[in-house]
Amino acid sequence: MTRMVQLMTELAAEVERQDHRHGPFTGTRLGASRLAVACLEDETREALDAWREDRQAEGWPHLRVELLQAAAVALRAIRDLPP
Repeated sequence: MTRMVQLMTELAAEVERQDHRHGPFTGTRLGASRLAVACLEDETREALDAWREDRQAEGWPHLRVELLQAAAVALRAIRDLPP
């Protein structure tokens, strides 16, 4: 399996996990978009904290997880928000 296929598989699994745990971004157009941006902001902050923790760690283990979660939030928002 190529690295990109592996990453897409991990991303799809994270989207599924978040959907199962949190459900889709729903509500009014404004409410759903505000929720999505707040979730993305939270994941971005967690990624920054993970970067600070992982600076000395080989392979960036925590940062990688947080970036994957941020990407999954972004994909869920793109999918769920009305055009």
